Amino acid sequence: MRIEKVMISGFRSFAPAPVTVELAEDLTVVIGANGSGKTALLHALTKLFGVTRSERTIVRADFHRAPDVEPDDRTSRSLYIDVIIGLPELKKGSATAASVAPTFRHIRIERPGSSPVCRLRLEARWDDDGTVDGEVTQNLYWIDTLAAAIKDDQRQPMSPSQRGLIQLYYTPATRDSGAQIRATTGALAARLLRAIEWSNGTREAIDTASDALRTSFGREPAIQAMGKALATRWAALHDEKTDIEPSVTPISRRFEEVVSRINVVFQQGPAGIERGLEALSDGQQSLFYFALAAAVFDLEREAVAGKIKGFDTERLVIPALSIFAIEEPENHLSPYYLSRIVRQIRSLVSSTTAQAIVTSHSPAVLSRVEPEEVRYCRCDTQTATTAVSALDLPLNDEEASKFVRGAVLAFPELYFARFAVLGEGDSERVVLPRLAEAQGLLVDPAFVAIVPLGGRHVQHFWRLLNGLCIPHATLIDLDAGRKGGGYGRIKTAIQHLIEMGVKREDILCATNGVLSEEKFSKMHTWNNETNLAGWVDRLAEYGVHFSWPVDLDLAMLAAFPDAYEAIIPAGGGPELSVEKAAEVVLSKDGLAQCAEILAPYKDLLPAYRYHFMTHSKPATHLRALMELDDEMIKESMPACLQPLLDQVQEHLRRD
Repeated sequence: MRIEKVMISGFRSFAPAPVTVELAEDLTVVIGANGSGKTALLHALTKLFGVTRSERTIVRADFHRAPDVEPDDRTSRSLYIDVIIGLPELKKGSATAASVAPTFRHIRIERPGSSPVCRLRLEARWDDDGTVDGEVTQNLYWIDTLAAAIKDDQRQPMSPSQRGLIQLYYTPATRDSGAQIRATTGALAARLLRAIEWSNGTREAIDTASDALRTSFGREPAIQAMGKALATRWAALHDEKTDIEPSVTPISRRFEEVVSRINVVFQQGPAGIERGLEALSDGQQSLFYFALAAAVFDLEREAVAGKIKGFDTERLVIPALSIFAIEEPENHLSPYYLSRIVRQIRSLVSSTTAQAIVTSHSPAVLSRVEPEEVRYCRCDTQTATTAVSALDLPLNDEEASKFVRGAVLAFPELYFARFAVLGEGDSERVVLPRLAEAQGLLVDPAFVAIVPLGGRHVQHFWRLLNGLCIPHATLIDLDAGRKGGGYGRIKTAIQHLIEMGVKREDILCATNGVLSEEKFSKMHTWNNETNLAGWVDRLAEYGVHFSWPVDLDLAMLAAFPDAYEAIIPAGGGPELSVEKAAEVVLSKDGLAQCAEILAPYKDLLPAYRYHFMTHSKPATHLRALMELDDEMIKESMPACLQPLLDQVQEHLRRD
């Protein structure tokens, strides 16, 4: 059993227009900025499948209120939370009567060959009944149709026992989560305790010990005095025939009450000093609650399977699907524990009886999950409503898919960026933040992600970032004088932009009209150096910038030659002639093919070869930048990089 998708309407930050969230098969990681609706999504599922009454109860604050509606508005409101539950075990032949029998009458098949599903729907309405809080009515139904329109006879009430088929264990992120964790911890422990088959010997031993404890406790003079004083005052106020003799006792006579008060204690230090759950930190309490939920999950299934003894399996009714919902674990757990949490979750959801949802705004979590498991949550700043989407990954290009997946795993900060710069290599990650800092612009990796792509599959990242609504710019090496460089790079970028929806007549508009398809197809063969800068400026309008005339390294070397010369050790330095260095740095005839553009740079080619082809590029830039102060950088800033920094600054100020 699996929750395939959730449709939410009118719940908290979800507008009345329904929002559909498709969940991953095992683990779903919901990411997004603070206030984007991640917690609202978890709470929506908790209203359906929470393990306590308070978790399942709809209150007035759960109903969506638009930003322009007054807080004291008394207009009636409604919401619904619709869930599609898949039954892949039916198709696989691994179904059990416990999970399928209660849903059998409500199973639907969307189309031939598809897996069977069933549908649940929680509907709630708030009305003004004259009281302060108003009246909330809520009902949970089986829905016997997959259509959007639902008739009254297609709603079948769901019984409490059927509701227990799916249970959600919610680990909150709040710092004061102790009360909630203790309540749900008690519910989980009680479920196991009720199913234990206590032996007669254990019952007698506990009864004997409790009687001995009560007797010894009652012999204390102070306790006797307390009991006498309490009895006197109680008798003066209470003259009924029942409950007439109060007594002070540390423990109940009833066996069931004794065992219901069991506690978990932790041993501390070599002396074995005991500490209770309340002594743990917030983070440790969350860890313990998750460990308890996972332990109950394991024990129940082992008991039902007959692998362990001591439980009455007839009284042990286990859910067909357990959902582990963990909210922003990075709030109170270090990255050291995050990897353990993810590993534990994966071990739990490996069967068809468990599913997990984790919310996060930390790259530390995302570097441990697959991009296909990520759902991006964002809140519209105008309407204050939530939208949730999966990542737009390449589907039909295996190489591109592997590359994009690898890049987002390596640079998970991309998900949370307020602006993203897609660059060529690691040099951009060193150079651009320092140049921006000199201009008073803070390019922090926490909100400006610089991702080195090496010029590969950039169009797929444009699509990914557009889907996440993250503004971005691209910095590409022009590679004039190199194979495929110059107009070849321009043509490739234009082709990708057209694929992304840019109008051909806009981007290919020249002085004598729009380029024909025939002329554009031959652009990579052009050798008109005069017009190259114009095409570079044209693409900058679309957020695609070029390092002029070859790459970022040559642009920096030309702008700050003294700084790079200063880091050459004694006895070192360039050894090749300009012509030899040109053949190594460019192509065999590259210098001659782009003589006009490269003329101001040709004398730097030996130094380029020395610095960037025999040494680490990022390390070289880092050492050279240490030779420069802010004024020197601002005075000689590479002109080709300024439009990119201006674009970053414009978007950050706009935010």
